[in-house]
Amino acid sequence: MKKKIIYTNEKIGKVEVVKDFLPNPGIIQTKPFIESIKFLSMENCPNVSPMWESLQAALKELQYNKPIEKLDINTLSEKHDKRAGYGSPTILVNGKDLFDSPFPQSFNPSCRYYPIGLPNDKEIVSKLKLIIG
Repeated sequence: MKKKIIYTNEKIGKVEVVKDFLPNPGIIQTKPFIESIKFLSMENCPNVSPMWESLQAALKELQYNKPIEKLDINTLSEKHDKRAGYGSPTILVNGKDLFDSPFPQSFNPSCRYYPIGLPNDKEIVSKLKLIIG
């Protein structure tokens, strides 16, 4: 049997303020999320269109509808931005290559070679699910 709550206007006596016992919000781990997606590409690279279509299909499946920023790696190279060294096409999620290529040490643009072939939408979905849980 539950105890009935009685509301009253009576004073409750001396109140003591205690230090917050919860950890700093910056320490609490939250579920990972996708902050940004950038699509790096360059003209005349034959894999750009198929990879873009696969990315769009993957994002549709995941119901992700935020804008994707398209970056031209030739323009990045002119600005000495080392992201151009990833090659075209590349998908960056939260600033990191979705397919685990290390951050480039040069900014020389090129078409990107994927050793096991160009990732399809299912592979992109799988990688994105690792990020968003």
